[in-house]
Amino acid sequence: MTANENGNGNLPEDRWLASVAVALNEAGHFAEIVDREWRAVYQTDASRAAGGFLVETAPSSSSAFMFGPEQMESFASLPIGSIALDFFRARLQHVGEWVISDLGGGREQLRSLVDPRLEAVVDQIVESGRSSSAITYYYDGYGPAGSRPRMVVTAMRIHQEL
Repeated sequence: MTANENGNGNLPEDRWLASVAVALNEAGHFAEIVDREWRAVYQTDASRAAGGFLVETAPSSSSAFMFGPEQMESFASLPIGSIALDFFRARLQHVGEWVISDLGGGREQLRSLVDPRLEAVVDQIVESGRSSSAITYYYDGYGPAGSRPRMVVTAMRIHQEL
């Protein structure tokens, strides 16, 4: 089965990202995929189900900037809305160095793109100067009032060099 056949919407236009999307979806992973500009281009079925607390399926990614107002409002309207801001803060804190590097315009460019509720996080991002392809971090309580167990989150950076 391909990602399109299961009703998850369109695959990313980039063929490398599309192949990763299919593999992650078929393996049942909770995953979101962004492009070089950090626009949300794909969510696996498991991720969309989790976004709806397994009660409803979250809509497909909107191609909006991952940390921008449109993406934040989209998540706020879901059953997980009460924890969306906290989750996005944690996510930006951990992958922010990658976002700054990929966008190319430094913290000021990132600050101009993020939802205003995330602006303080931009100043907290540590730029180590190290290049990495994957990071793992922990997020406590992906549920109301921290009612769910600690999550292990792994972010992978996949770039096809031009």
